Amino acid sequence: MPPAETLIGRCTKRTNGVCTFRGNLHLFLGNMGKTNLATDPREQALIPEQYRKAIKPTPLKGRVFVWEMSQLLVDHTTTNDYDANGRLLQHDNAQFRKDLQDFLRIDDPLPEMIWVKPGFAHVNETIKQQIKAAKMDICQAQYNELRLVLLQQGTMAAQWIRTYFLEAPDVYVSQKEYFSNVLLKRWERDPCEDRKKKNKPA
Repeated sequence: MPPAETLIGRCTKRTNGVCTFRGNLHLFLGNMGKTNLATDPREQALIPEQYRKAIKPTPLKGRVFVWEMSQLLVDHTTTNDYDANGRLLQHDNAQFRKDLQDFLRIDDPLPEMIWVKPGFAHVNETIKQQIKAAKMDICQAQYNELRLVLLQQGTMAAQWIRTYFLEAPDVYVSQKEYFSNVLLKRWERDPCEDRKKKNKPA
């Protein structure tokens, strides 16, 4: 793989399908044709300008259920986020499963989701150390430009999903307030700034 800081822009053969372009999740969601992305300049303004030629919605028939991976966790997610009425916004996994059950129109309650990292538990210690050594710390200065691009894309994606996608008639989400005001808000924050605040001496 080329160095991570060089993977800004569109993917090429040498990047093995890894590049910042693929982080524009809202472009790919928009191409499902559930919103007016093809014709609404306000929606298009939330797609990075250099990628607007890739706006080619192909209307997808049927309904869409949207979730974020952390919603599969069984335990409640503790947050310090409140709604406009001062209520603490927390994820309820039982409610998530009930909403998904209703969406799928099935009678039997869904069991708790399996949450594992496939294969990693069976890797020997040598391979684990190699994996650990290959990991990067995106908060290092050499990744500042990469992180800035991802943060800009995440912010635009969060705004588009919140404003347009979640309001589309055929799009469903569990615990909309939590999804919109907690999960999507995280896409708009630099995790390295959050880390600095967390590690700052009192």
